[in-house]
Amino acid sequence: MVDLKQEAIRKKLEHFNREVRKNASVAVSAAFALLIALAWKDVIAESVDKIVEVLQMPGNTYLFRFVSALIVTAICVVGIVISSKIAAKEEQ
Repeated sequence: MVDLKQEAIRKKLEHFNREVRKNASVAVSAAFALLIALAWKDVIAESVDKIVEVLQMPGNTYLFRFVSALIVTAICVVGIVISSKIAAKEEQ
């Protein structure tokens, strides 16, 4: 009787430890993704500024930044959908 309770507790602790590791891994990955996004933010902003300067359209900077944000968002959404599908297949 005691062995069954200990075994049940041990299994629950193992499951808990796996979940903690999994969630910690997701949090660390999200932190790295944020750092990457912040680095690219500057690159994209400078690129848009250069494009506006070359096209001699200084009044359209806001429009170009808006369009670039939409493009980056679309790419990221596709990436999230793909990675979610891969993760779902791995869990099965």
